[in-house]
Amino acid sequence: MNITDTKENETVLDETNDFVSKNEPSPGDRHTPAYLVEVPEGYVVGIDAGTPIAPEIRDSSGNPVDDSTRIVVQGTDRQGNPLGDAVVFDERVSALDYDQMRVDEDYARETTDGIMLDEYDKLAVFVVVPDGGNAMDQQNSRLTIGDATSSWGTPVEIVEHDALTEAESAAVKQSSAAKGGR
Repeated sequence: MNITDTKENETVLDETNDFVSKNEPSPGDRHTPAYLVEVPEGYVVGIDAGTPIAPEIRDSSGNPVDDSTRIVVQGTDRQGNPLGDAVVFDERVSALDYDQMRVDEDYARETTDGIMLDEYDKLAVFVVVPDGGNAMDQQNSRLTIGDATSSWGTPVEIVEHDALTEAESAAVKQSSAAKGGR
């Protein structure tokens, strides 16, 4: 899969990327990711600590989901099992201002840690609506990780493996193997 015409691209991850799959987990489901990023063959994705993240999670009526809904962005092993030491964002919906977080630095939320994802590595975005709450609706919800346009944002980097130095490629492979990759 060719993501761009360049070897390195500063961009955003969102639900429109063809390597991001979407689900609608039921209320109380802590194991089904609402979004799953699976890095394509031949690529590496880097998300720095402090990268803006803007999850807008709404129900089928277009209303924000329950304020106590938890959003967790977490690296997984290649089988999709969440890795405890790979949480890059963990926030309740009550801390988010959907109308302002994409446009005003004062309202922006950011990743707390960085993560490097090798080809086939996965990043899961769990949206845990409490039991009895209105379920998330993908048609009314949006997710954006990274900012490639504002003066204060940090983009997500997508790099072709062959654009990395031998040492960089080895470091990425070693990191992936430590997470349960090859």
